[in-house]
Parts: sequence; structure tokens; C-alpha cells
Amino acid sequence: MAVSADHRYGLSRGQDVTVKIWDLHAGELRWVLGGHEEWIGAARLSEDGRYVVTGGADATVRVWRTADGQCAAVLTGHTDAVVDVLPGADGRHLLSCSADGTVRLWDVAASRCVHVLTGHTAAVRSLAVTPDFLLAASGGEDRQARLWDLTAGRELRAFTGFSDAVTDIALAPDGALLLAGDEGGRLLTWALDWEYDFGSATGVLRAESEPVIEELRAEVAVELPSRDDSRPALIEAMARIGERQRRAVTRTLELAAELDKVPSRDDTGYRLYMHSVAEDLASRERDKTPGTAEAFTLLLRPEEELNRSETFWANHFAAQLQDDLDMLAEAASLLHREGDPVAAERTWQLVVDVRSHLWDAGYVETQRAMLGWAAVLVDLNRQMEALALIRAVTAERERDLGPDHPATLEAIAALASLLTDKGELDEAERLYDRLVPLLVRRYGPDGPHTLEARVGLARVHRRLGRHGDAAQALREVLAKRRLHLGEQHPDTLAVQAELDSLPGPVPPRPARRGWRRRR
Repeated sequence: MAVSADHRYGLSRGQDVTVKIWDLHAGELRWVLGGHEEWIGAARLSEDGRYVVTGGADATVRVWRTADGQCAAVLTGHTDAVVDVLPGADGRHLLSCSADGTVRLWDVAASRCVHVLTGHTAAVRSLAVTPDFLLAASGGEDRQARLWDLTAGRELRAFTGFSDAVTDIALAPDGALLLAGDEGGRLLTWALDWEYDFGSATGVLRAESEPVIEELRAEVAVELPSRDDSRPALIEAMARIGERQRRAVTRTLELAAELDKVPSRDDTGYRLYMHSVAEDLASRERDKTPGTAEAFTLLLRPEEELNRSETFWANHFAAQLQDDLDMLAEAASLLHREGDPVAAERTWQLVVDVRSHLWDAGYVETQRAMLGWAAVLVDLNRQMEALALIRAVTAERERDLGPDHPATLEAIAALASLLTDKGELDEAERLYDRLVPLLVRRYGPDGPHTLEARVGLARVHRRLGRHGDAAQALREVLAKRRLHLGEQHPDTLAVQAELDSLPGPVPPRPARRGWRRRR
């Protein structure tokens, strides 16, 4: 709901896929705005009350005149539901965010998108903007908040430290304070003490106007009651597998709780936390095993700062944590195979959280966990989140390892497969066309990875209606698998089933040969 600044109009939206404009002076319905094809995620009045802006699950943004209730503009470009919209005070610009992971700046008069702001790896849930429409902030399901320069259309800074999706965000009118809250109940605020030139009215930035952020710290962390504490359920799921798994998840959850106390390694609270725990560590009895908080600080402190005893315990806890995380990754895969995707998803999320805090997200084991997490998300019908994870892993591996590294090829194959399942066939085909030659060079034309990618490409051809291309590729793969694996191998039979299901005549199976012993 919303009320115009002059108190003349009221706005409401309902489940009937309409927005209603009410004349508050007369106490009657003025206009019914209908045009979205699916539920409406956001509806806001412009500051001057002349326009209403709506965003819907049909991926469109619509601008309506309050004077006659007519649609003045339909803005298209988002590829998934529009979650929030913010109209500018001048009525010329507006900002929107979407489940497709992007924020868009629009020129309403020209009905065009000025900037597509990318960086979030999952749905964007919240928006804030300064009155001059130069600085914006967004919060997403990737548990990050981001700051944007709307003049240049680029990201200025990403903020971490959240334990769940960032659902609410606010900017001070002068842009000097950012406040954000997540779904798990954590509220963080940053003081933005910086100098930055947003450039001229044309949006051209001078070369010397790079952002200088002198102080950027989390000043407040207010823990509110969590809406969903999944720890008992996760411990119970691990206990069903075995006692070692139960102990591993209990230790890891305790460590994750310590991680949640420290939003950022750069803020004042982090330094105070490390100092207080270090004092406790120095005063403990020599033969006493350090607790979880002490183990956490030992893992984070630079090696050159540790004495001999601390180095011993740091190595001990690092090895124990690696073993625990490896065990939890195996347990997550087992839970997924045994039909418990909810517990598997919680386990993968815990593994990714801990690894990405203690090691950077580019660490190969973190990325492998992200791929496992994505596979579970697909089964939970959360394809957009899975796609964001796989895209992030693929981009990091290409940048850090190169385009033909085996780990990069693994990520590209996973991305192409998911795009095929989602029906984004043109992009999937481009990825497979690029992937297959790289696999041939790396593993040879008969390598298992190469053949699996060719089967994936055949599935794309089939869904595009190119059954001849699909049949030819499947026949070639089938011949190689019969030769190397035998006719009754599951992989061979799977390709035969794919081929048999194609429209048109099915090629005959080869006749068995009778071999005679040579005399």
C-alpha cells in the first residue's frame, strides 16, 4: 500500500493481479490497473503522485498515469519476476530489481534500459536509492548487499557478513550510511566515509574519479530471533548416517556460530573479538584443549604471529576441519542420492559457508561444494539459484585456471546441462560447441567426458527439433561405448535409450558375430 505526498491518492495491490488507485478525498475507487499476466511483486507511487510503477512476475515493469489510469509505458528486459521498483522524483527514471539477479535503471520517457547492473548471483530482493538518483543499493538472496554508481552503471562495493537473504536495505539521503537486514534476523549498518565524483550529467566519469573509500566498517550487528533454526534437523540427519558424521556436523555448526559473530575481517568488531579471544587463549591452562572460539582465532591469525603451541593447535584444528568438511560433503551427496534433498541442501550450504569464510570462494573445494549444492537446488526446483551458483563457479575457474583446465571444463559441462534443462537452448548449444573441442584436446575423442558432452549436445539438438543431428551424434557415441564398455554397460544402455526415443526409424542393433578359433 502507498499514499501520495498530497494525501490525494492511495494505492493497493491484491492477489487478483491488479493494482487499485483510490481517491482518498472522495473515499472511492478511482482506477483498476490491469495488465500484468502474473502476480504483481511491487507497486509504488511517484513522489509527485502523477505515476504508479508496478513490477510483476511476468518480468515486466509498467508505468501508469494516475490521471486516467492508462498504461504509459511497458518496460521489458528482465528475464524473471520483478521484485521491487523505485520511481525517481523527476518521473523520468526508475529502478527495478528482479529474480534474474539484476538491477536495471530505466529512462521512462524513452522506454529504454539505461544500465543493467550485474553482480548478484541470485535473486535481488531489496532496493534503495538516494533522492538525486546517483547512488543505489541492493540486497539479494546471495547474502550480499551491493552499492552502485547509477551514472556510470557500475558496482562500487559489495558488503558481506549476512547469514541469509538480504531482504531490506536503506540508504541515508546523503549516501553516508547504509542499513541492511537479512531474513535470518541480522541487521548491519555501514558508515560510508568516502570521496567520489559521480561525473557530469552525461554520465561520463573522469579518469581520476575512482572511488576512495577511506572507512567502511560494520558498526552495528543486532541479532534478532531466527525464523528458522535448521541445526537440530541437520544434526539429526547426520546422526542417522553415523556417529562420526554427527560429531563432524556438531563441530562445524559450532564454528559457523563463531563465524556469524564477525561480519567482516576489516571491521572494528573483528579486531576486538580476536583480541578478547587471544587474551583467553593466553590465560588458559597449558594442557587444556582450546575451545571453539579459540580454535577459530587460531585458524584466522597469520602464521607468523603464532608461537609453537599455537601453531600446533592451529594445524590440528585445520586438519580436523578439513576432515569434517570432507565428511559432510560425502554425507550431503549420500542424502541427495537417498532422496532427502532438504537435508542435503542444508549440509551443502553449511560446507560452502565455512569454506568461503575461511578460504576464498575460488578455493577448488569450495567450488566443488557449490556445484554439489547447485545439483540439489535443481531437484528442489530452485533452478535460478542453481544457475547463479554454477555461473559463479564457471567464471571463477575460467579466470583463475584458464578455459581448458579440467575443473573449468567440469563447470562448463554442468552449466550447459542445467541450461538445457531450463530450456535456454541457444546458450546451451553455444557452450557445448565450445566445450566438445576442448574435451577432445584434453581427453581425446573417445574419453568419457567427451562422449558425455556429445550426448548433452544431442539432447539440445533434439529439443531444437534437429533430430537428424541428434541421431547421428548418439549413433557415434553408442558405437564407441559398445566398443569400450560393452553392450550391457549402463552407460551404453542409456545412450541406446536416448536413441530409441528419437522420432523416426531406429537404427538396427548390430548382429552378434560368431568367432571361430584359428587353426
